Amino acid sequence: MFLGYYLILAGIYLNVMIAGALMHNPHSVKKDDPIESKKETLIENEAEIMEENKVEGKSGGLFSLPEFYLYIIAQAILNGGYFAGVLYVSPFSQGTYSLTPVTAASMITLMGGAELLFRFDNLISSL
Repeated sequence: MFLGYYLILAGIYLNVMIAGALMHNPHSVKKDDPIESKKETLIENEAEIMEENKVEGKSGGLFSLPEFYLYIIAQAILNGGYFAGVLYVSPFSQGTYSLTPVTAASMITLMGGAELLFRFDNLISSL
């Protein structure tokens, strides 16, 4: 009953996770630290970086990173290209093939099912 809801929520969380991984500060982790002291080292490094950014006049926030804006622009182009096709499938199929609105809307369901199938196939083949 709630499968569609959970799939949409999983997709949103996956995008947020990827965005968080891309926006992680690479200078905040030292590779030679033992596992037990990583948390303290991360906190100290973040504090040092924030202090350096204040001295240089930078805010140190996410919005001061050019990578963040590049990511936002790339996501806007990606989502615009994807959803533009989804928005026009139903009206196109109603006008061109004289389908009923319910049948035309099922085209979007077919697109989503095919995409899910091919993404799952790519996942399995990459393992």
